[in-house]
Amino acid sequence: MECNNVYDAIIISDLHLGSRVCQRGKLLRFLNDIYFGKIKTKFLIVNGDFLDSPKGLDSVLFALLTKHFDTVLIRGNHDGHQSKLHGVEVNSGWCLLSGDKRIFIFHGDFVDEFIRRHPFITWLAEKGYDLLQQLNLKWAYWLKHYSKTLIHCSEQIEKEARFIIGKRYDMVCCGHTHFAKASDDGIYFNSGCWTEPHCHYLTVKDGKIELHEYIDSH
Repeated sequence: MECNNVYDAIIISDLHLGSRVCQRGKLLRFLNDIYFGKIKTKFLIVNGDFLDSPKGLDSVLFALLTKHFDTVLIRGNHDGHQSKLHGVEVNSGWCLLSGDKRIFIFHGDFVDEFIRRHPFITWLAEKGYDLLQQLNLKWAYWLKHYSKTLIHCSEQIEKEARFIIGKRYDMVCCGHTHFAKASDDGIYFNSGCWTEPHCHYLTVKDGKIELHEYIDSH
């Protein structure tokens, strides 16, 4: 994607670095597009679940994310509870000012009612998903989509996110659901994930947010 202007921010989420389903090669090429100026941005915001687990950290990708860009890390449910990771601050949420708009960015897990009510089932499901990744990635993708659709995760998080921003913010950006979305009213956005063949990101410029699929032209 060629860009003559500089975005206020690019938002990505759910990278799951270190997991078998992370689209590592595609993510590296996307970051290189930013690093070499094909896509230009003031901030790169990673909206949660950048790790599969702290033990599974991909040191190469993490270094590229945090040392070559003005990067904002936002904590997701897979990222642990640390406030810093390798000296990089990890935030629970972030307010971005763009044009005349106030945009609230948070991962979305703390408004996920299922996770709050059923922590053990959530933990068990994640362990099962990890095992399934090793056995059959296609089945793992299907299970992730089916489970989140079954419990209406996307709809519920959008509803809660809209309630949270109230009149204090103009727009809200989440991750967590792995379903990319730009609402028709221009208030709710979801940056999708980088664990499936179709990877998405959000761009922010002068108070306008747009959803893109990364097309790997390399």
